Amino acid sequence: MMSQTGSRRMGGRQARRQVRAMALPENLKPVRAGQESGRYLPLQENELDLIHEQVIRVLEKIGLADAIPSCIEVMTAQGCTMTESGRLLIPRKVVEEILEKAAKEMTLYGQTPEHDMLLSGSRTYFGTAGAAVHIVEPQTHDMNCCSCCSKISSTSG
Repeated sequence: MMSQTGSRRMGGRQARRQVRAMALPENLKPVRAGQESGRYLPLQENELDLIHEQVIRVLEKIGLADAIPSCIEVMTAQGCTMTESGRLLIPRKVVEEILEKAAKEMTLYGQTPEHDMLLSGSRTYFGTAGAAVHIVEPQTHDMNCCSCCSKISSTSG
């Protein structure tokens, strides 16, 4: 019931919505960026070895189609070969050397240090993987952020 001054009762639905919209404090978050993980192991070690061997076989025997010229130049200098049909074949030795030299960890830097992501070991991060915030309709060139939002005309920006 409203008084003559027009004040409304505080709380209720609006207060619950505000509480739900607030960010959780770090100590209450169920998953934190960079949290150690690694318990889910759907494949046995010998199955991983089998996959690795088959990938090597495919790279050696089938190779890559439509490699760009700069890739061909760098890869052939390392010992790869081109077939008559234009496929780039990558020998086992080259793959193993590249894997040996590959970085074992790296940092993806955020706009501020607390958003940096150290990719190493079994650290886990969740994200959109750079997915677009808006979807552009190819025929109309209209943008919408989700199916429930009204469309934003691309001519208005």
